[in-house]
Amino acid sequence: MTTLDAAYFGREQTAVKHSVLRQYVTALALIVGRRYARDITYVDCCSGPWNTVTEDLSDSSFGIATQQLRLVRDQLAVDGRLVSFRCLFVEKELAPYSLLEKFCDSVSDIEVKALRGDFTALIPTILRFVSERKGSFPFFFIDPTGWTPLRIAPLTPLLQATPGEVLINFMTSHIRRFLEVEGEDFGALLGADTLKELRGLTGQERDDAAAFAYANQIARAGNFPYVCTTLVLNPQRDQTHYHLIYATRHPKGVDVFKQAERRASDFMALSRADAQQRRRMKVTNQSELFLAAEYGGGIDHHLVSLRDRYLAQARSLVAMQLVRNKRRPIPYEEAWKIACRFPLVWESDLHRWIREWREKVDVLGLKPNQRVPKCQAGNRLVWTA
Repeated sequence: MTTLDAAYFGREQTAVKHSVLRQYVTALALIVGRRYARDITYVDCCSGPWNTVTEDLSDSSFGIATQQLRLVRDQLAVDGRLVSFRCLFVEKELAPYSLLEKFCDSVSDIEVKALRGDFTALIPTILRFVSERKGSFPFFFIDPTGWTPLRIAPLTPLLQATPGEVLINFMTSHIRRFLEVEGEDFGALLGADTLKELRGLTGQERDDAAAFAYANQIARAGNFPYVCTTLVLNPQRDQTHYHLIYATRHPKGVDVFKQAERRASDFMALSRADAQQRRRMKVTNQSELFLAAEYGGGIDHHLVSLRDRYLAQARSLVAMQLVRNKRRPIPYEEAWKIACRFPLVWESDLHRWIREWREKVDVLGLKPNQRVPKCQAGNRLVWTA
């Protein structure tokens, strides 16, 4: 029994990315549709399709988004909430655009539109499409095949759309190769100062520094108080394939993304074990007695070591912020903004650190029967040691 659909064999990293996308889009669209907006616009800026194997393109990002938004629309209708959903799918290359256009023509129960061209040049058109419906809430998904579409300056008008949220695939494995030979070209992506720092780093440390630097650029350009960075590993090697960067202006968005990340990390561990088992069986031409997940107790030791790494980094930075403001309370949100930017760090981890620091940190503003601090509850943290 395999851990993922056979359509994703050989591209397990895409399966993990789509797992995050599916869960994030579904949960967040439900929240926004129930509480904040009656019109939601989903924009896939680099739609493809690329390397799909299903006839109905259900293993494409736009196919997944269309299906999940359709389910959300129907659920909201059952709840008595009528919400309109629109999708704009942008693709530059002619061959995939033809397939994309054919897909859009086949969809009749939800508004979908295909647009051909370089999305960075079409940002004014994209924003006009969003603004056609007053009060529409847009989600932007940016998943390019290279790094040049991710340069901050052209993206800035899109990032500044308010309201609005964005999920970006930072092509780590692709960028890593170019950093090794022509790092000076990445000034428009990461900033000149960051490039100097990266030249002294290697391996995971450099990958993370590049992704965090780009996340900081996204935060500044779009004035996003919350930016989360997660990673998708190479299915066959203990190496990051790409980082996913999520930016939002509301802590509830962080909750949704972190839940999607947590479930996707479990799925990633199983899919990596499955991919490695299939590769072993192909090399040896022999089947194996146990399922992939049963080897090593189903534990992905590289993923565990990465989580330990990010936990230590996040914990240290939160403590530093508290000490820096010694005896001056800081909003709980400020601590969570620091911690949530790291991959594989959950809010329950922050709560655990606060408990461990109970002799040093006071939690202010807790209401009767409130066990842990939370965002938008007036809770504050103060270092008293």
